Amino acid sequence: MVVILRTIEGEVRSYETVRGEGSGEYGPYKYVTKCGMEWKRSPNPYETCDHIECAIDILRRNARGGIMFPLIFLLIVIALFLILKDEFAVIIAGFFIFAGIGSFVSGSRAEKKLKELEEYNYQGTINGIRAFPVDVLIELIDEKDLLSYGHFLCDNDRYDDAIKAFNKVIGLNPNSAPAWNEKGKVLKLQNRLNDAIIAFNRALELDPKFIDAWNNKGMALYDLGEYDKAAVDYDNALKIKPKYARTWHNKGLALYAQGKYHEAILAYDKAIKNDSKIIDALYDKSIALRSLGQIKEADATLDQTKRELNCKGADLANCELYLEAIQAFDKIIGIDPKFICAWINKSITLSKMGRFGEAIGAINQAIEINPESPRAWKYKGIILKKAGQKADSKLALARARELGYKG
Repeated sequence: MVVILRTIEGEVRSYETVRGEGSGEYGPYKYVTKCGMEWKRSPNPYETCDHIECAIDILRRNARGGIMFPLIFLLIVIALFLILKDEFAVIIAGFFIFAGIGSFVSGSRAEKKLKELEEYNYQGTINGIRAFPVDVLIELIDEKDLLSYGHFLCDNDRYDDAIKAFNKVIGLNPNSAPAWNEKGKVLKLQNRLNDAIIAFNRALELDPKFIDAWNNKGMALYDLGEYDKAAVDYDNALKIKPKYARTWHNKGLALYAQGKYHEAILAYDKAIKNDSKIIDALYDKSIALRSLGQIKEADATLDQTKRELNCKGADLANCELYLEAIQAFDKIIGIDPKFICAWINKSITLSKMGRFGEAIGAINQAIEINPESPRAWKYKGIILKKAGQKADSKLALARARELGYKG
């Protein structure tokens, strides 16, 4: 969140807390705050911090730049006149003079805002007028921005604040089906299931073809144990979008809960057919097969689940989505604690995050499962080296080579 202040006279002042660092073809290569937050894309204002120190840090940098760059440009202009001494030098010099003026103006503005914020930080006033912090929610009035802010709050487990954001949308536009649906989702997360169903019903009154609302209502009914009603809602969603894999998976869960194992498997198969990456449906199918006594088929399906999850985790890690990758590996380990590939890949991912202690613990688990795995010993050596434990790293890599690792 940016720093937003309002004076007692009603004037609102806003101060950025995030700055770009480095530059490339498409802008800064990352965005940072003084307090240590970091993004690879330009963050929304509500995603950033609201620390006054971070805003002051940026303003100080900009104010210094407003003084330094004009001096640099002036030196360049003088050098051009001394070296070139022609009309072309005048044109280039004009460009640098213009750039220098722009930098000076920008720096002056930063200096003014810096003085304001430092005054507020010490005295609670801006230009001698009493000021107070303003909640971001108060400033947002655009429906899209409010919905986005609500999602952000929900993702950060700030459920009560998220409901306030969605309620503000509803206050501005009572016929916003997305706002009612999002409010229902938060209420469901708070286990306020009956209130959630009321919200989903309102969304569906406004938009009877709102598939997400049908799904969400079905999941709320499922959580209430009303499995038959949940299945009906999933069917309503499938009438609108017959190939929606998520709905087929949810319907399978509702059917399984009613003891309809054969029908559940058919629903899971539909989900898998329409989306081969819906791994949860594959896992739940293995459970249904086991319930029918089809152990061989259940084991084969479970093995496929583990392989798919492992590939998913590896793909996520390659995309630097490390936390999501760890979740995938942990899910495999929860299914089968002796699945060595998951332990190895988890250790590699943890080491990429700089969490070397946990990475070494994970790779030791892999070695405990199979003490003669050259791959496990190899990665133990690599992780130990990254952790600065060079002597232990050499021993681990030596053991890997004894077991057949060539490297």
